[in-house]
Amino acid sequence: MILPTVPAPAPSPGPPGGDPDAGLGRIEARASILRQLYALSDPVRRFVTEPELAALVAGRMEGGRDGFAALGRVYEALGVTEPGTDLFELVAGATSAVALGMYDAETGEMFVAGEDPSALSLAGTLTYAHEFVQALQDQHFGTGEVLGSPQLEGNADREAAYRALVVGDAVLAETLYMLNHMTEAEQQQFRAEGPDLSAYLSAPHMVRRIIAFPYSEGAQFVYQFLTDSGWDGVDALYERPPVSTEQVLHPGKYVLGEEPLDVEAPSLEGTLGAGWTEVGRGTLGEFALMAYLEEHLPPADAAEAAAGWGGDGYAVYGGPDGGTLVALRHAWDSEPDAAQFMAAFAAFTLARPGAGTASRLGDGGFEIDLGALVVRAVRRGAVTDIVFAPEGPALEAAADALGIGSAAEPAPEGGGDQ
Repeated sequence: MILPTVPAPAPSPGPPGGDPDAGLGRIEARASILRQLYALSDPVRRFVTEPELAALVAGRMEGGRDGFAALGRVYEALGVTEPGTDLFELVAGATSAVALGMYDAETGEMFVAGEDPSALSLAGTLTYAHEFVQALQDQHFGTGEVLGSPQLEGNADREAAYRALVVGDAVLAETLYMLNHMTEAEQQQFRAEGPDLSAYLSAPHMVRRIIAFPYSEGAQFVYQFLTDSGWDGVDALYERPPVSTEQVLHPGKYVLGEEPLDVEAPSLEGTLGAGWTEVGRGTLGEFALMAYLEEHLPPADAAEAAAGWGGDGYAVYGGPDGGTLVALRHAWDSEPDAAQFMAAFAAFTLARPGAGTASRLGDGGFEIDLGALVVRAVRRGAVTDIVFAPEGPALEAAADALGIGSAAEPAPEGGGDQ
């Protein structure tokens, strides 16, 4: 499992010139003291060029290409990416383009961009400290084994939560490194430097937010426990790590042990007709839902609409002529939470390019024609079901199987569930 480093809110100074081992040892000693973890074995250091590092990051992500293919169809249906987008290439390109370093937990190797370890830049020194902290985490807490474990496989939300702990911890350590071992002038110089962010910034909003999540929200989550209980409190998180992005966004829910509900999207493969097969299923999570809604809603509204998330599951189907159908089910903490989401989702969908008017369905649901796809959504109590599909028999079969009726009349402004 690969943990690339991208620009984070904090940096540190390069090692003094001369003996590179002495300089790197000085960085390691400072990082160890600040993080209050000490090496159980010497790290394996690798210094590479920026293109070599970008290739390493993209190459190590290659094992997840098949999962990206199914998720890419979901993103297209949701309007996150344009039709025909290769999501793997998009995410790998955006991630590797801004990578400054990488810790490979499978091999225990630290990779840092910079061919001369005796002349690391400020960014290179900070990156080295960050990767060294991740090596310490792996030695003390077995983070690499957890990230490669079956308990995270197939649950992107749970993996994102654990990654937020690991990366957020390292970000805080490098922040302390900056504050303790960089002058004001060096800090300003670091902020003026940095990689080319064009590939990252050209990615869709939801993709950028998901890439940045462990560095931003992850650091904020870990900071809560660092300020309350010091590094002992952070170390304790590895004994009971967060299991959802909901817990990362709301540390109080982590403290209370509020775990996500087990939600499975219903299987529709036998009901959609000839040529339709299930190609993937998974979980989005509260953070991904919030990031999605931020595309067409104010961030505060998106956060409020997603905050009642209790669990979700999606299934994606491929059909004749490259058709895609996505079924998404959410369980919410309460009926008012579900109703609030439905109203926000209707407003969001109406703001998508090419959206027609909303038509009312039974049970407070709605239908919106997006041209190439139709969106049908319905709420029953604290559960919502949404189908994205092209107009036709498969849409009707899925709607019938999920109990989502056909559109009967125009809905009031803002969609359904008022």
